[in-house]
Amino acid sequence: MALKAGSLADFNDSMAGKIETEFETLWFNIYNTYLPDERKNERRILFVAIARGILSYLNEHKTDIEIGDTDTGGFVHDHDVDLNVIL
Repeated sequence: MALKAGSLADFNDSMAGKIETEFETLWFNIYNTYLPDERKNERRILFVAIARGILSYLNEHKTDIEIGDTDTGGFVHDHDVDLNVIL
């Protein structure tokens, strides 16, 4: 499965879509009202930009990703990471 940032044309099942869902949930929990529909497109542009930035950053720094338990004196494994990113 690819890590999909999403776009305005392809928002479903994407990181941007998940960000929107979490934002709506948090908004409701704080304000006890649903997020207004006005400016929804502008919010989605922001969520797509955030998702693209996160996935681009991770993809560009995938060689820095380490797996291990250094907190308990364990060891760190270096692996090649293939992030299947769709921007």
